[in-house]
Amino acid sequence: MLEQIVSLLGSEAEASLRHACRTIPKERLHLPGPDLLERVHADSDRNARVMRSLTAIFNHGRLAGTGFLSLLPVDQGVEHSAGASFAPNADYHLSADLTGQANHLGAILGADIIKPKQAENNGGYTALNFGKAHKKVYSELLIMVIYHQKNQN
Repeated sequence: MLEQIVSLLGSEAEASLRHACRTIPKERLHLPGPDLLERVHADSDRNARVMRSLTAIFNHGRLAGTGFLSLLPVDQGVEHSAGASFAPNADYHLSADLTGQANHLGAILGADIIKPKQAENNGGYTALNFGKAHKKVYSELLIMVIYHQKNQN
C-alpha cells in the first residue's frame, strides 16, 4: 500500500510523507474514533438536546460510530467552489451554472436533502475564470433551455 502511495505522489512523496506540522501541536488534535463524543464533547457546556443531536449525526450513515463525519453543506452551497471562494468579487453564488453544479453533486453523493437556490444570473464560471465551459453553453444551450421552459408552461 505504501508503495502505491509513493508512486502516486511521485517526486512529492518525500516532502509529503515526511511533513511535520510546526503550527498546531499534535496534543491539540482530536483524532476520530468511536469514543470521539465522549472524549471531546462530554465535558462541554452543550445541553442535552445538542448532545443527542451530535450523537445521532455521528451514528448515522456509512461512517456511523467511527468518529468520522462527512457533511455536505448544500444550504450554504457547494456552488461556492474554490474559484468562487477566492475570487475578488465572489457574488456569483446564485449563478445558474454554479447552483446547477451544486444540485448535481448533491444528487450524485446521495444527499438526503438538497436545498436548491433559485438562480438569478448566469456565467459564474466565466466571470470567475474557472472551469472549462464552452461559450455556447451560455448562448445557444441557454437559449434552448429557456425556450423549452417557456413552452412547457
